[in-house]
Amino acid sequence: MANLSDLTSGRGGTQGRPVPLAAPAPWTPGLWLASVAALLAVTAAISGQSFWIDEVNTAWRLTEPRFAVFLTNMTAEAGSDAQMPLFLAVMWGWAKLFGLDEWTLRAINFVWILPGLWVFANGRAERLVVAATSAFLWYYLDEARPYGMQIGA
Repeated sequence: MANLSDLTSGRGGTQGRPVPLAAPAPWTPGLWLASVAALLAVTAAISGQSFWIDEVNTAWRLTEPRFAVFLTNMTAEAGSDAQMPLFLAVMWGWAKLFGLDEWTLRAINFVWILPGLWVFANGRAERLVVAATSAFLWYYLDEARPYGMQIGA
């Protein structure tokens, strides 16, 4: 296997030229259909069922109306929620814009999962459909916790 210095020095068959990246796949009708199917599948995965205990803890934190107090409370605690400040800060803004009900707090996972699915699929319709219908993905999409952010990243 050639390493980076082989590829740029001419020993890898490129005569010192950088190796070009593959062009993104063109938008075909199949890819459009797979994208719509993936969006519908991901939308169906998020429910309005009642919160479980960790989600209640997240929602409770988001009830603080002042961001400065929210940050002070978050940094004062030593629990596991203090280990995910980006998630909680984004959720605080999301809750102020869209509300605190179950479906709305879980819907933020769209923000993280959809770009992650697109990158994973790399322009291939079959990958997009398989990933979007994954039971593992559906399970974690239906939680108001940072799992969607972690999967999407």
